[in-house]
Amino acid sequence: MSIPAFDGNGLLPIGESPGGIQTLTDEEGEEYSVATYAGHVATPTQVASRFLAAYDNSSTRAILHNEWVNLREAAVKRLPNSLFMMSGSFVTDETDPVDMYLAMTADRDEFGDLSTDDQFLLRRMFDGETQSLGGDVLTVDTDLFLTAQYPHPRFDESNAALVQARYMCQHPAGDDVAVGYLIIAEDEGGGE
Repeated sequence: MSIPAFDGNGLLPIGESPGGIQTLTDEEGEEYSVATYAGHVATPTQVASRFLAAYDNSSTRAILHNEWVNLREAAVKRLPNSLFMMSGSFVTDETDPVDMYLAMTADRDEFGDLSTDDQFLLRRMFDGETQSLGGDVLTVDTDLFLTAQYPHPRFDESNAALVQARYMCQHPAGDDVAVGYLIIAEDEGGGE
């Protein structure tokens, strides 16, 4: 697995579409259609090499990367089977990116088995929070998608959460422009 080269606009290319157009249900119960694309699988070591070490003159990349490492470490300690996706200007060729979008999917039952304190901590860290770093200049926007939180008769519970997380990662600006994103895999040996 490797992170592909940037396209002509300095963005990760869009991955292949795993399912074409898919239908989701919004918070009001209304259905809407989305096209979701596969992300590019990368390990934490590959992320650091490609988006941190390669930009040693950046004044923002280390700050964003360290925040991601801390968030991921805290989450994996509590929910080791969770899946992380990343997009935003951090995964572009910008020397000084200003944001990172992180989506985390986790099993609803495993989340429910956590202590109330751990559930609260993870919700504060990942449930639609935008954390400002460096005097409100840099942001890390996060979302938590629990299986069965986005139920739909056409999808099994796990897939619906994954479809929603994929869609949010490929549209970090909230518009109709799809961008490439990363799916984070474990480094060989399970550690970073």
